Amino acid sequence: MRVSGVNILPVPYVEMEYVPKTLADVHKPLPVRSAARFCRDVARGLLFAHDRGIIHRDIKPHNILVTHEGVPKITDWGMSKVMGVTGMPTITGFSLAYAAPEQLAPQTFGETDQRTDIYQIGCVLYELLTGTVPFPGNDMVKVSALILSEVPKRPSTLNPDALPLDTIIMRCLEKRPEDRYQNVRDLIRDLDAFLLGEDPNDRYHIFED
Repeated sequence: MRVSGVNILPVPYVEMEYVPKTLADVHKPLPVRSAARFCRDVARGLLFAHDRGIIHRDIKPHNILVTHEGVPKITDWGMSKVMGVTGMPTITGFSLAYAAPEQLAPQTFGETDQRTDIYQIGCVLYELLTGTVPFPGNDMVKVSALILSEVPKRPSTLNPDALPLDTIIMRCLEKRPEDRYQNVRDLIRDLDAFLLGEDPNDRYHIFED
């Protein structure tokens, strides 16, 4: 694509990739191994960012593009933050259904780190397996209160097939950041352990042709 008009890039051309849909367009629930593999790949993408000191802070299905091959592409980094940079905490534009407790609690309002992204991956994996977010609803006050105080139902109570991933997901969704996975590498390790032994050619295509 040739860049014309106002150009903030120091190049005359920009290479772009067409990605047809987002994870929000995918029919849910997914098969358990497919959901685990997909979120493992999302976590790998976040690991690349975290290793460079960047956290996303708004991981949700609408912000995850999906290629025809089922490869996730994390997008919309407008809420991202450089780790270690201090300043007034902000949550403008956050998505309540996927918000971590520390983004809502008065004591920690808007304070985020890599464990916030881990909580949000847990929400996405929960939804892929059950068809719903941990705390559904349209009432902001009620949903916020649930996120801050209630333990979500274990995924397996909504989808018995999700039982092998209950522990991983519930650890992601702990209220206190210090009780979650402390880094995305450990989450990837546990998802890889679950997926160990699968046929690499057995790839579930999450979009119908």
